[in-house]
Amino acid sequence: MKTLSIPQVGSKVRVTTRYKDIYIYAKNPYRDQVYEGEVVNPDKWMDTDSFKVFTGNPELPYSIISASNVHDVKYITGGSGRAVKSDVKTFSVTGSKGEVYTVTQTGTRWNCSCVGFQFRRQCKHIKEKQGA
Repeated sequence: MKTLSIPQVGSKVRVTTRYKDIYIYAKNPYRDQVYEGEVVNPDKWMDTDSFKVFTGNPELPYSIISASNVHDVKYITGGSGRAVKSDVKTFSVTGSKGEVYTVTQTGTRWNCSCVGFQFRRQCKHIKEKQGA
């Protein structure tokens, strides 16, 4: 498990989140989103592994970010607060023709960036990592 730090309230951060792209023919299997702003107090209903960022965008002034989707955090001011564990593991696997694929394990769920996985929901790259 990877340990992530939730930014302290009052810190100014630039957070990059990474999500699996749902478009099957996407050139990049993941979609990155960047949020920049000040970390504010969380709402009572929020998960303990999430934090809230005031972005100042008039259409959507606050963004709630789950630590499990955080790819990178850059601190402009302030620093990290409490640590949380993320069950996301990412591996690079070289295919038989030299292509490099990204295999991701989230808990017991597996994903691969190869075309075979997109159609069959299983592939040899995942089997290779499960056997490791």
